[in-house]
Amino acid sequence: MAIYDQTKTPGDVYDTHTHLNDDALYHDVAAYVGRAREFRVMEMNVVGYDPKGNQRAIQIAHDFSDKGIRAIVGFQPEDTNKFDQSAEEVLRKQLS
Repeated sequence: MAIYDQTKTPGDVYDTHTHLNDDALYHDVAAYVGRAREFRVMEMNVVGYDPKGNQRAIQIAHDFSDKGIRAIVGFQPEDTNKFDQSAEEVLRKQLS
């Protein structure tokens, strides 16, 4: 976990790994994005991990593309059995 030092003025930050697509955060993504911007987090990757998490990551990236939010799709090792040709096709359609 990064420690924020309020006595220093930070530069703009790119958060490479978030889970705004998680059930605990998904209900209020706009508030989390706004709060991150207060701390100068100007761009973020939302990382998918299963079909639902991937779909949400893509949706968040579409909804907040003007805020520098990007989706990364993937599967946790224990969920690779859920990935097949049809899952790939769904992801490709969602990404376009």
